Formats: sequence, C-alpha cells, structure tokens
Amino acid sequence: MRVRAGLALALLLAGCGDAAADRDRLHVTVVGDAKRSASLARRLAAEQERPTLVTRDTAGQAIAGLASSWRFVDDGRSLILRLRPVPADIGKPLLASDVVAQFRRAAARGEPALAATGIAGLAAPGKPQAGLQMFAPISRVVEIRLDRPSPFLLDWLAEPALAITRRDMAGLAAYRGSGTAALHLLTRIADAPSPAARIGTIAIIGNMDPAAAIRDFPRNTDIIIGDGLDGLALARTTAPQPALRIDPLFGLYAYRFNTRVAALQDAGLRRALLRAIDRPALVRRYAVSALQPTDRLLPGQIVPLPRDTETDKAMLATLRTTDAPPVRLTLLIPPGGDHRQIAEQVATAWAPLGVQLAISVIAAATIDARVARGDYELALSEASIAMPDDLGWAGRYRCNRSYCNRNVDTLIDAATRATSERATLTAAVEAALQADPPMAPLFRPVRWALVAPRVEGWIPNTAGSHPLGRLQIASPG
Repeated sequence: MRVRAGLALALLLAGCGDAAADRDRLHVTVVGDAKRSASLARRLAAEQERPTLVTRDTAGQAIAGLASSWRFVDDGRSLILRLRPVPADIGKPLLASDVVAQFRRAAARGEPALAATGIAGLAAPGKPQAGLQMFAPISRVVEIRLDRPSPFLLDWLAEPALAITRRDMAGLAAYRGSGTAALHLLTRIADAPSPAARIGTIAIIGNMDPAAAIRDFPRNTDIIIGDGLDGLALARTTAPQPALRIDPLFGLYAYRFNTRVAALQDAGLRRALLRAIDRPALVRRYAVSALQPTDRLLPGQIVPLPRDTETDKAMLATLRTTDAPPVRLTLLIPPGGDHRQIAEQVATAWAPLGVQLAISVIAAATIDARVARGDYELALSEASIAMPDDLGWAGRYRCNRSYCNRNVDTLIDAATRATSERATLTAAVEAALQADPPMAPLFRPVRWALVAPRVEGWIPNTAGSHPLGRLQIASPG
C-alpha cells in the first residue's frame, strides 16, 4: 500500500500536461512537522477522510454533514439531529445507534472536544459511559441532551476528533486517504464532483523548510499553509503579496510553565515573568494587524489587564536583589527563525529579573512528548480552536491536563453551568489563572497561507477552516 501511494503521489506531482486533468488536482504544502499527532497536515486530511455530524464550509460556518438537519428543543438543552440517508447502491445505512456507540467510545478515551460540547452524563475517561445522554429513538434520529445550553455545540460537533468512522466508509466520507502524514494522497470516492468534493485528487505534503516551500510557489504547489508562526516573516517579504492570506485564530502563542519545577512553583515569579514582556515589540516586525499581543490566558478576554505600577515595581525590586542567585530556566522551541527571534526577545526582557533563559531547539513532536511526560521547564505552546469558546479553551487548564489549580477547576465548572452570569464567572476564571499562571501568553496566533490565483473558494476566517475538497481550480483563460 505504501509503495502504491508513493507512486500515485509521484504521478500526481509530475502532472501529465492534460489541462482538464490538471484542474482536477490540488497540491497543498503544509509548513511544519506533519508527524505531530496534532499537526495541521493530519487535520486537513482528517477533515476529508473522517466525516462528522456537522461540518464546515470554506467560510468556517457550521453546515450539514452526516446530519442533514437539526433543531434545538427544551430551551436549548436538547439537540435533535436527523441523519442523511445512504443510498443502498453506495454503502450500508448509517444508523443512529452507530453514532451513539462512536460517541461513547470517544468519551471513554477522553476526547477534549467531547468534554467541551456540554453533553450531559459524561463520565471520566476510561470509565463506563452508559450515562452519556445520547439516544437513538429511531434509526435515523440522534438526540443529544445537554447539561447546559451550549452556543458552540455545533462547532464542536464539526471537530475531526468526533468523526463517525467504520470499516467501509462508502457513502460517508468524501475522500479516501493513502500515504503518510508527510506525503498524503486524498482520492475522491465518488466518480462525479459534489459541493463537498469538487477536486478529484489532493496531495498534502509536509515541509519543514518554509524557504524551500515558498520558492516552489506557485510553480510546484497550489497552496502553502503555515502550521504555526514559522515562515510568516519570510512569506511577508519574499512571496507574491496578493497570494498571502491571513486567518486570525482563537488561541494563544505562549510559553507553558512546568509548575512542578522548583523555581516555577513560585506563582509570584511566574506573574513577574508575564509582566516583564513587551508584547507589542514581539509582533511589530510582522506588520500583520491580526497578530494581536495579549496578556490574557483566555483568548476571548481581549481587554488588556490593568496594571498596578507600584505593585509591579515592588515585585521587580524583590526579584532583583543582588545577592540572589540567578534563576536558570530552559525553554523548548521547535526549529524556525521566527520562534528563535521571539524567544531571544523574551530572554532579554527576563534577564533584569535575574532569570537566565536558555533556548533549546528540538523537533516539535519531541516537545509534545516531553511536555506529556513532564520533562521540561518551559515549552512553546502554539494552539488554537475553531470556535471563540473561552470555556472550551479553559479545559486545557483543568487538573486532568497537567496544570492543576482546584480553584480554577471549580470556577470553570460554575461558569459552564451558568447562563446570565457566565461572562462574570468567565472573567473570574481569567483572574484565577492570572494569580497562578500556567503559561506566559504572548499574542493571539494567525494562520498564514499562500494561495495561487487559479485556486477558487479560499475565504479567510477565524476558524482557520479551509476544507480542501470544497475548493476548486479555475478554468484557464
């Protein structure tokens, strides 16, 4: 299978000079480490291979997927979805009981996306999920009961982590995938194009070198997408500017603290590190308005924190005592000149506090592994979600996700249950995180891309959603 996939990709990339066939092929290069479990390359493929009840269009809006329609009842505490039929000559029917079983399996393995939906009866990961409030009253109807109304439920249901899969995907998925994460081929399952699968074959190629990727554009690739910040400065200065597209994302570019490390157990030191950073200076050279500096730990809390100048001065004076030994910390960042330059600016800002920051450049996948086992002091965290859900984002600060502050967990629980007081309680979550910060936020991230003129349907959006099958290639002339 791997040999056949490699040959197919080689043929696709080589082209055959047939104009009609060329309009049925799309070449996509993703700048970043495609081998990471959460890589953008993997996500782009999963969006085409792993169908969800709800999906997204090219503007990032929730639209019908495996569910053809839905309606909220009981004041928003219950969602009724009707599954679209699967023609008998294409594949076997999708039953509501199949959907419920898949969601129970997702609950058992602890999918964060499922926890953010607000579905009632969710048990702890690894526990029996018989109480999960999802039902199949008839063969093509799924009922989801919520423990509180959730304005972002449909968006979370569109996440690939909540896909509906089976051995025979005929009638469900738009594309069949082959190859590896770094060299992946998507082939349309149906013979004829459809709104969800306009392109016949799509190649997704991972490239760790943004300079090499940009040099190939648009001669050998139709789209380049940055899986993170790295390459943005180069794209701004060397690529054709009409081709540059920017998505402002809901997330954070931040340095994660390992609060189990002796020096970083001091919340006062962590607060001082947050206050010492000149965030506007970090993003100024990019001249990208969507790259917004922030000192907030919830991305939706956009108003800068008020500063008590006298308190800051007293804190800094305490840290700057001449007889105190320097605090030596190591920051893990992935390869890339953009990451390095920002890290060096932060190191300079922290030096007057008596903090010596060493910068260690290692593969992004290795950083993920070391963070997972707690083998780090500071590490770059560059993450976003596709919906502006502060409480969904706050789930990463819960005790079951490494950082642990029981007061934060309690406040998140209260905010998610609230209705009229949700905004106030969400602000209280932010305040609790600021008092005991799990990371140093720097700015809200963006997704940059270079899109060739012949590609139609690319719409910048805050979800960063660009389902590749829904794009199309313009006819020449």
